[in-house]
Amino acid sequence: MVETEAQDREATSKAASDRSLEERRFSFEKIGIAVAVFGAILASIELYSRFKFEPEGKRADQTLTFMERFDSDRLVSARREINALLDAADEFIDENIEANELTDLGEETETVVDLLLVEFFFRSESGDVSEPLVQVVSFFGQLQVCIETELCDRSTAHDFLDTYASTFWQRFEPVVERARTEGRPGFASEMERFVLAIEK
Repeated sequence: MVETEAQDREATSKAASDRSLEERRFSFEKIGIAVAVFGAILASIELYSRFKFEPEGKRADQTLTFMERFDSDRLVSARREINALLDAADEFIDENIEANELTDLGEETETVVDLLLVEFFFRSESGDVSEPLVQVVSFFGQLQVCIETELCDRSTAHDFLDTYASTFWQRFEPVVERARTEGRPGFASEMERFVLAIEK
């Protein structure tokens, strides 16, 4: 009888111990699940943050790299040469207008000026555009492709280059049109898209 009671107490104690162990194991499992879920949430937030913000930052960095190229020795030299050529072209235009008494043509004077500018920057016999002009147009072409492929940031590019691009285009659009009609149909098309985006 005493032995049976001792066995019962031992069984009861063992059962209680097993239940306690099981409860602790269950609690640890719940904690583990909670930690795993929390970790998954944090990972999702991190991935979302990278997806949302990192590409924008990288596009801005890539655009700033283009800004450095715009101020490189090569392009600075090209821009200076363009300015020098424009000064010479303006003198050439003034001389031609005076020599041909074209000062009172009204709106037609602008057409004459455009034609004379074209003759100065475009050689019809060879179909060649002035090399400094080509360098600037090429720069804007590459930048526009970078924007369209979403590797560069549109707003950053326009913040820095709108004024130069629009002024350049207004002055040299007649040269671009002549080049397109004389063997270079796609000339400066990317730069034109950049300029058109300024007006939107």
